[in-house]
Amino acid sequence: MTAALKTLHPAGGDPVEVRACEDCVLELEAAREELAARLGEEYEPGRLGLP
Repeated sequence: MTAALKTLHPAGGDPVEVRACEDCVLELEAAREELAARLGEEYEPGRLGLP
């Protein structure tokens, strides 16, 4: 199964849904949480990008 992460709205086209496997999402969130801790930043789950 996959999870919807975000919908992109390109200027010249139809919306595109960004999806990832559920296990991958959990791994990405764990990596973001670890990076935030190392950088001394607050971790906010459920965002795309860095902590």
